[in-house]
Amino acid sequence: TLNVANGGTGQTSFTAGQIHYGSFSTSSNLFWDSANNRLGVGTSSPGYTLSANGDIRTVTSNGNVGLTQGTATNSGYVSFWDAAGTTRSGYIGYATLAGSGNFVLSSDLATNSMIFQTNATERMRIDSSGNVGIGTNSPSTYGKFVTYSSGGYA
Repeated sequence: TLNVANGGTGQTSFTAGQIHYGSFSTSSNLFWDSANNRLGVGTSSPGYTLSANGDIRTVTSNGNVGLTQGTATNSGYVSFWDAAGTTRSGYIGYATLAGSGNFVLSSDLATNSMIFQTNATERMRIDSSGNVGIGTNSPSTYGKFVTYSSGGYA
């Protein structure tokens, strides 16, 4: 037995597949399924190469991306956060809104627009007031489409 002070777990018996670290716990949060080459985080029965029981977030100095598990009213979503990880700027996912399930693409910030691009060029914008513009980055009406072509606005 290698005690904790010397880098061990202090345990004399182990469950196959458990990965022990720090202070030993019988409910280890990491599990390696060597038969299928799968890693479980928070689960002892990983169904995929990497299986996690809980929300996941990647963190960089430029921003965060989170994968959130579903709830009774939402089936999960991918969310986008600021670099500090404190303000969500938007998400893509499935949610129950107005009594039925919907695929949602959301911009959460009050003054930001939702912009659609092709070939690295803006093609359509929905601003924070709900105005929709196609071919313009400053739509000025609600409930109508404002489009712009070489001949002017339509």
